[in-house]
Amino acid sequence: MRDIEVFSNSQDLLGESPRWHPSEKRLYWVDIEAGTVHSQSARERTPVTHKVDMKVGCLAFESSGSLLLATSKGIQRWNADRSVLTLLADPEHGKTDARFNDGLVDAAGRFWAGTMTENDASSTLYCLEPDLRLHSMVNGVTISNGIGWNTENNLMYFTDTMKRIIWQFDFDLETGALANRRTYLEFTGDGVPDGLAVDSDGNLWIVICGDGSIQVHDPSGKQLDLLRFPTRCITACTFGGPELSDLFVTSSRSLLEPGEQSRDTQAGHVFRLVTRSHGQPDHIFG
Repeated sequence: MRDIEVFSNSQDLLGESPRWHPSEKRLYWVDIEAGTVHSQSARERTPVTHKVDMKVGCLAFESSGSLLLATSKGIQRWNADRSVLTLLADPEHGKTDARFNDGLVDAAGRFWAGTMTENDASSTLYCLEPDLRLHSMVNGVTISNGIGWNTENNLMYFTDTMKRIIWQFDFDLETGALANRRTYLEFTGDGVPDGLAVDSDGNLWIVICGDGSIQVHDPSGKQLDLLRFPTRCITACTFGGPELSDLFVTSSRSLLEPGEQSRDTQAGHVFRLVTRSHGQPDHIFG
């Protein structure tokens, strides 16, 4: 095991969507099941936590200082200072078992976020334009998960968790169009692919939830490295820190078996690993 440290002992039920805010020098993330948004700097010992009255699948930054939250009640704009939520889009309203899950902003300022249900492959990856037009981009999804782009912004990766596939698309940054979907990686063995991050060399850092590992693959799909973590259900990762070389990894307590929850004292924490790689910065919506 590498020199993995606990960044935050937040004890999340289902930690997800770690995002590094470059100007604030803070890590943001969510606890989906608790309906909370956390943030913490490297100098702080505990997170600042805000409660939201819904499940929050992921977050993104806006230049105004607000956050976008993709939730069980659609995509919301959230002003933390005033605790005000404004609904921007709710494409699956009335589908009671659905909610938004993972998402990310592309280099043109679009917010990509996908939905999930526990039952079938009826979910969708959506794209919210800066002018708030919403497009359905990929249909027939089980659990929408990790999204990322290569450094040239001409390839997009998208994880369909229960199909155990990461798809690769040709990507047009100017228009946001996707083309030529093909399999980048298909997974076997323990665990399922969850969140991912693409570093400045175009390598994918892929979280395997249930296996407690991150696999690092080059653009061709060749595996370069395997990182082991001290808890089984890690969920998502991002690069942050002053040089974007710190890898932050969220985890879950609720995904463990009941007997494991009492034994696994590391579950639900956020971990940090200093790497020799550098990530790509999180983009701002709009």
